[in-house]
Amino acid sequence: MIIGGWMMFFSVLQQVILLLLPKYIANIGFVDQFVVLILEPHLGAYTMLRIAQSHSYSNSHRWSYLGWSGLSVHSQVKSLLQSTEMRYLSFLAARLLHAALAFILSVLLWKPLNHLLERIQMNSLPAYFENVSLQTPHQLGC
Repeated sequence: MIIGGWMMFFSVLQQVILLLLPKYIANIGFVDQFVVLILEPHLGAYTMLRIAQSHSYSNSHRWSYLGWSGLSVHSQVKSLLQSTEMRYLSFLAARLLHAALAFILSVLLWKPLNHLLERIQMNSLPAYFENVSLQTPHQLGC
């Protein structure tokens, strides 16, 4: 199947799954977003923006979802690898490792790098920005 076909397939599959979920499960708040994040990374990135505005999910979860890439990407890679000698399991292991490293590194480095960004940002403003107050991700509560 062509790459765009996989994206469309998983977009439709996501909608079907969300329609079939009982309303009491879908209304929990994270189940519908989790389905989108697992299936399709482009729609998952859009969903993460909605999550960032409406829920207090940790940034670590967001980065691990992006590291996973979604089943749509996995299907695309698997279909492309069929005509080669490369193995899908090595790609799967790399994606799982990427997701785990994204989670771990964001847990360890988010606050220190955020504080560093605050110091750098305030010290490197041009003169015409003296009276402007900029909000860093830390100040926004991210």
